[in-house]
Amino acid sequence: MTPHEFGAGQVTGPAEPIQKADGTITFMNTFKGLPEKFSVAGGPTLSRDAGVATLATTFRPLPNGDLEFVSQTFYAEHGRTQTWKAVSSCSATCSLRR
Repeated sequence: MTPHEFGAGQVTGPAEPIQKADGTITFMNTFKGLPEKFSVAGGPTLSRDAGVATLATTFRPLPNGDLEFVSQTFYAEHGRTQTWKAVSSCSATCSLRR
């Protein structure tokens, strides 16, 4: 059984991250369309999200230039985006690969 991931749509957001007073930076991205669909090759759809979802992903810049992940917040939704409400995309992908 081989899982397949598919997505289609638009991703918008400011070109530059938002710099906060605490030194962290936040990227805002709005996904419109079908951000993710998981299915089995030649088989049924396992998970499908469609609609509008806005995510804020925050990082802390490190002295060596790397970014340390701080948090990801789900801000808005219209339509069917239940996977994003329940778990992050990485968590959903990892659970399908187990």
